[in-house]
Amino acid sequence: MKSTFLWKLFAVFALIAAMGLLALRFADERMTHLIILVAAFALLIASSIGFFISRSFSRSLHDIIDVADRIADGDFSRKILPKRRNELATLALTINDMGEKLQEHFDELRRQKERLQTILDGMVEGVLVTNDEARIELMNPAVCTMLGLDVTSLRKNVLECLRHRDLHDSIVRVLHEARSEEKEIELLRGNEKRTIIIQTAPLFEKNYGVSGAVSVFEDVTSFRRLENIRREFVANVSHELKTPLTSICGYAETLLSDQPSDVSSTRFLQKIYHNGLALQKLIDDLLNLARIESGRQPLLKEPIKLYEFCEELHELYVDTLRAQMITFENKISSSLILSADRAALRRILNNLFENALKHTPAEGRIMVSAFQHPKNCIVMIEDTGSGIASESLPHIFERFYRVDKGRSRDVGGTGLGLAIVKHLMHIHGGEVAVESELGKGTRFSLTFPLS
Repeated sequence: MKSTFLWKLFAVFALIAAMGLLALRFADERMTHLIILVAAFALLIASSIGFFISRSFSRSLHDIIDVADRIADGDFSRKILPKRRNELATLALTINDMGEKLQEHFDELRRQKERLQTILDGMVEGVLVTNDEARIELMNPAVCTMLGLDVTSLRKNVLECLRHRDLHDSIVRVLHEARSEEKEIELLRGNEKRTIIIQTAPLFEKNYGVSGAVSVFEDVTSFRRLENIRREFVANVSHELKTPLTSICGYAETLLSDQPSDVSSTRFLQKIYHNGLALQKLIDDLLNLARIESGRQPLLKEPIKLYEFCEELHELYVDTLRAQMITFENKISSSLILSADRAALRRILNNLFENALKHTPAEGRIMVSAFQHPKNCIVMIEDTGSGIASESLPHIFERFYRVDKGRSRDVGGTGLGLAIVKHLMHIHGGEVAVESELGKGTRFSLTFPLS
C-alpha cells in the first residue's frame, strides 16, 4: 500500500512538472515571436533612417563633386551650400574657399597676360619666343609684319617658317650654349632687302634648365642706309681734300727747304706744314675707317711671331720712349704665334702704343703681354698713365670722342684711333676691351679667335 501511494505521489509530481515545462515552452515561443517582431520593426526603422541618411550624404557628395568638376573646368562661380554642420559641410566650405582663391589667382594671371599682350602689341621691335626645339610659341604683330609670319606659324620650326639658316642656327646656339647672342641678318621682303639686328637670350626654368629662347628683332634698314650715306660723304670729301692738302704740304716743305731769311716766314711755313700734316693724317684715318666699315678692307691672315712683331714696333718708338723717359717691356713668349692680318695688326698696335705714349708721364711704363687659350689668344697693352674715368669708358671707341678735350688738343691725335682699333678687331672676328683707373693706368685687351 505504501509503495502504491508513493507511485501515485510521484505520478502527480511528474504531471505537475510536465505541465510546468509545457507552460514554459508556450511562454518561450511567444517571447521568441515577440523578439522577432521587435527586431524586424527595428530593422525596418534602421533601414529607413539609413536610407534617408545615405540619400542626404549622396546628395551632398554629388554637389561637392559637381562643384569640383566645375572648378577643374575653370568655372569658379558655383558654390556649395551645406545644409548640416558635419564633416561634409567642412569639406564643402574648404572647396568654396579654394574656388575663391583660385578665382583671384586666375584673375591676376589674366590681367598680367593682357598687360603683357598690350606691351607686345605696342612694341616697334619684333618679339619671337621659341621652345627648346626652336619651334615658335609666341610672336607679336611687329615680328609678324617684319618676317611675314601669321597664326599658322605657331608650333612650327623657325627654319620651316623663315627659310633663313643663319637665324635658325643663332637660336639653336643660344639653346645649346645657354648664352645670349647678337646677330645682324638681311631678309628679303618683297623686292626690298631689310637689315635686322637680332638679340637672342635663353629662357630658364627651375629644375629644367633652358626651356626656350626669346628673340628681339630691330629693323635698322633706315639707319644702315643713313650710315652708308654718311660713309660715302666722308669718303668723297676726304678724297677731295686729300689732293689740295698734299699740294699745300709739298709747297710748304719746298719753301722751308729753301731756308727763307725771314724768321717770321719760317715760323709761318712750319705751322702751315705741321698743321697740313695733321689734317692729312685726319683725312687718312677717315678714309681708312670708311674703307673698314664698308667691308672693303682686305683681310689676309698669316702666322705672325708676336714677340718679334712687337719688337719691330718698339724700334719705331725708341727715340720717343727715351725722350719721355718711359720704359717698354715685352713680356710675350718668343714661341707664341698669332694668326692675323699683318697690316691690320700693325695699325692696331701702333694706335694703342701711340695712345699709351700720349698719356703716360715720365718714368712711366708701357707693357705688352699675350696669353694663348684653347679658343683664343689675348694680347694686352697696358700703361701706368693717367687712366680713364669710369663714365668715359663706354664711349672711348666712338669716333672723335675725347676723354679730356683740352689735353687732347695739346697732345694731338684725330680721335679716330680707337674706333679704327675696334673695327679692325671686328673684321678679325675678335673684340677689344678696356680696363682703367684714374691715376693708375689703362689696360687694353685684344681677343683674337684661333679658328
